[in-house]
Amino acid sequence: MGGIWKQTKRSYSKSIVTVVVIILCIIFFRILFIPFFTTIQKPLVIFSSWLNGRFITSEEYKEMRAQRDSLAARLVEDDKLKRDNDELRAILVFSNRSQRRIQTAAVIARSGSSARDVLLIDRGSDDGLTVGDPVVVGDGYFIGKISSVAAQTSTIKPLTDEQSATAGSILNTTRTIGIIKGDRSGLLKLELIPQDEQIDEFDLVVTSGLETSVPSGLLIGLIRRVETTSTDAFQSALIEPFVDLRRTTIVGVLISEGQL
Repeated sequence: MGGIWKQTKRSYSKSIVTVVVIILCIIFFRILFIPFFTTIQKPLVIFSSWLNGRFITSEEYKEMRAQRDSLAARLVEDDKLKRDNDELRAILVFSNRSQRRIQTAAVIARSGSSARDVLLIDRGSDDGLTVGDPVVVGDGYFIGKISSVAAQTSTIKPLTDEQSATAGSILNTTRTIGIIKGDRSGLLKLELIPQDEQIDEFDLVVTSGLETSVPSGLLIGLIRRVETTSTDAFQSALIEPFVDLRRTTIVGVLISEGQL
């Protein structure tokens, strides 16, 4: 009987020890690990909230795309309006300085190749335009002449057209004159220059005023290369035009005095 009691007592003591150990382990775990889990829980919760905010429905996505497209279109339109206004202001400044009546027009179509360029504008004979009227952009940059006219539209033959011809002058010491034609390279070519004329790279080229409809002094471009041989009667020069026609949207047509 005494042996049974001793064995029961030992089992009971072991149980108590086990319970105490478990309790101590729980206390130790709470003290050591709970703060750690609490620390990492906060960023996990924040990250989870961020992910939930990043996911959008298909309807929200469509709305966002529509807003993006609308904003892009508005920015493009605002940029075009700004460029058009800048060009119109520059033409107005030139008009006031030259004391010539200038009819502004918008380029509504363009076509052509490296040999033939055509610009269509939204002004015609109803606005006083006639064939041969000079066309400028900005503050007096000459780009070509009116080649055909309808009631409400006109066609411009630019300087870059190989079939165009304009009397030009180099602003050097002798005011060298020649004929400006279009070139396949996209540059212009000043031809029929006497061999004894001194021409240098970056000389300024303007209209000569030898054509009745085109006033003198309209800006054209800069000499980039002189071409000459000792056997030729004349020399020629390549001109880089000031104006890139691909970017031209607004022009000014100098109305002939008879149309005033």
